[in-house]
Amino acid sequence: MYKDGNVRRRSLCKVCNNTNNLKNMRLFIIQNNLNVFLVEESAIKNNRYRVSHYNFSPSNYHLHKYHINNIVKNDKCIYRLNIDHMSNMIFTYDTTTNNKSEINTKTLIFNYSNKKWIPTHSLLRNSTSFSNFKSTSTIKDDIFEYCYSINYKN
Repeated sequence: MYKDGNVRRRSLCKVCNNTNNLKNMRLFIIQNNLNVFLVEESAIKNNRYRVSHYNFSPSNYHLHKYHINNIVKNDKCIYRLNIDHMSNMIFTYDTTTNNKSEINTKTLIFNYSNKKWIPTHSLLRNSTSFSNFKSTSTIKDDIFEYCYSINYKN
């Protein structure tokens, strides 16, 4: 990515394997880190997606990469991203098990202190608070980002 905001297509192809499979890209900044979410459609399985998260820190030029595979699109979106009051990203998505058509909803939390995605069951707090996350906070506290649009709460 250049300083003027342009993206080199060749670098994007290296990240995505193929730009033909690229369905969506989201860019935003949290705590002075650039976060990029890329959604790719699986070339092997129909209606399966892969989300790649890139977290770049301009202060020390570190890049952290994460890939989440086997995501199934639900009726509204491929994934749901929420940012809580501690600036942790809460990533919710649907997936299926290997041989079953049963859809399971999974939630991961990105903690900026250690730069890792962690499942909600490894947290000390109650994980059910993230599974059906409903909030009445302001736009400053709470941003929901869907695959194709951004909805803000009042």
